[in-house]
Amino acid sequence: MFVDDDLPADGNRYALLRLQSDGDDFTRMRGIDFTVVFPNAEAAELFAEHFRHCGYQVSFQETRCVTDLPWAVVVTKEMLPSHEAITASESELEGVAGSQRRMGLFRSEGVTNSNGSRLGVRELGMPISTPN
Repeated sequence: MFVDDDLPADGNRYALLRLQSDGDDFTRMRGIDFTVVFPNAEAAELFAEHFRHCGYQVSFQETRCVTDLPWAVVVTKEMLPSHEAITASESELEGVAGSQRRMGLFRSEGVTNSNGSRLGVRELGMPISTPN
């Protein structure tokens, strides 16, 4: 697979272009991390538990990287690094995160290229508005 001009000009495309320029093997499965931040430990734990039950590798901790959203949950999904798969996973996370009271969704530090070095999928904060 090669990244082409038909893909949307977004963070996922640019991360994939960096992998491609490094000569990465897009046919090799690897873990891709998706990070979601929460205002409290309870919301983070509920979100993490949902994805644990779905079979994903999940971790969460207080990071304080975002002042009002100090709890981060990292969901790791084994997949081929494709724009379609990454975007679908983001949508799945957003669907579950949308049921929470207040949080931000971040795509970050998630793709390991074939040389073993980490490459961020996206470092873009996107607030999710939900009913109180």
